[in-house]
Amino acid sequence: MVDLNRSHLQRDSTGVVPEVDYFERRIYKENFEPDDEEVRRRLRRYYRPYHDRLKEAVQGTEIKVLFDCHSLSRIGPPGAPDRLQWRKDIVLGNNGDGKGERGDSRGTITCAPETLLMMKEVLEESRFSVSVNHPYAGGFITTHYGEELVSKGKMAVQIEINQSLYMGNKDSGLCLDTVSDVSRRLGQALREIARRL
Repeated sequence: MVDLNRSHLQRDSTGVVPEVDYFERRIYKENFEPDDEEVRRRLRRYYRPYHDRLKEAVQGTEIKVLFDCHSLSRIGPPGAPDRLQWRKDIVLGNNGDGKGERGDSRGTITCAPETLLMMKEVLEESRFSVSVNHPYAGGFITTHYGEELVSKGKMAVQIEINQSLYMGNKDSGLCLDTVSDVSRRLGQALREIARRL
């Protein structure tokens, strides 16, 4: 496993090659954790090619917005900032506060607050509940590449999609009817966001 949404320098137990998940469960059996050579191999094989391609795309003139998409569990796991709380359908992140504005402890916001709030409005019109920068304001990809994009008049937004939108209970897996409906509504919302941008 390699977490592409971490700095290659983050080598702790939740870093680029994590040893525990957000539920604080060990990923590897005892004595099977990746050693330094295995970490380097994974970075060479998976991490660097991904980030090289992403950097190339971000530097291109045709890219205006980076949407960094993830999924999140229905309820905040023990290691999350919103531990044991129910989550919204979609979380939008621009490295800001709850209004999309620059927070005191954060660096550069990666998308103008009014643009982020417009995205929130469009998604809510498509019947999604939406949170801004809570519980996540943007991970490594959004903040790292977002700063460069903002300097060029572009933007980056992290989009977290709640797994409850497309997963049944933990034993039943994907609900195809639900996936189809969510996909249609989300596609419609993204097209409207693109039109407004």
